[in-house]
Amino acid sequence: MPSFQSGDMKAFHNWVNSQIRYPAEAFKNNLGGKVVAQFTVDQAGSVGDIKILQSPDKCFSDEVTRILESSPKWTPGRDEKGDAVKVSLVIPVDFRMTAEKPSGN
Repeated sequence: MPSFQSGDMKAFHNWVNSQIRYPAEAFKNNLGGKVVAQFTVDQAGSVGDIKILQSPDKCFSDEVTRILESSPKWTPGRDEKGDAVKVSLVIPVDFRMTAEKPSGN
């Protein structure tokens, strides 16, 4: 299993949540929901092969894709021989409305 910044998936979830820019279109239309994304961490620790498996709206899919594409390098997963391997992961990302206007809009 690959690791993110010497942490676990919780560390990655925290990083993802810190990067979210709530889409202005979704805020204006009072939209929220969960995006489920699949991605790989390759042998060099780079994130790629991003696929959105579930999303309430394209604006959320685009935001999660943007975040995953900007991910820092991971420590790659290893097989039983200790060789770096490509690993596929799935992450849910929740978008919830708050009372304040999204930043950057």
